[in-house]
Amino acid sequence: MPAPNAGLAKPAAVGLLVGRLLLAQIFVHEGWTIMSKFGDAATYMQKFGVSGRLLPAVIALELGGGLLIVVGAFTRPVASAFAIFCMLTAVLFHAQFAREEDHDRCQKCEHPRPAQ
Repeated sequence: MPAPNAGLAKPAAVGLLVGRLLLAQIFVHEGWTIMSKFGDAATYMQKFGVSGRLLPAVIALELGGGLLIVVGAFTRPVASAFAIFCMLTAVLFHAQFAREEDHDRCQKCEHPRPAQ
């Protein structure tokens, strides 16, 4: 006789895989983009007072962490590293709310901007 929850295991596993693929896509794509435009990314970081020497670590985290998430290895530590990374990048690069671009990035998830 099959286990009562046997039918749920496969859809749950597929859902987790899809979730991991979607999450990883964000970071792998960004890591690849930064790697292909290394000089521009380093200049952008330095403009905000962050050393360009950190860029290889950023690329390693985004590409390596993204690929680890895809295969389901070390998912909790990698997800924790991504959470810390995202908070740091938000504070360092996107916290100038006087700039309309940064303000809009923060607001778009909360509520639509009223028409003027």
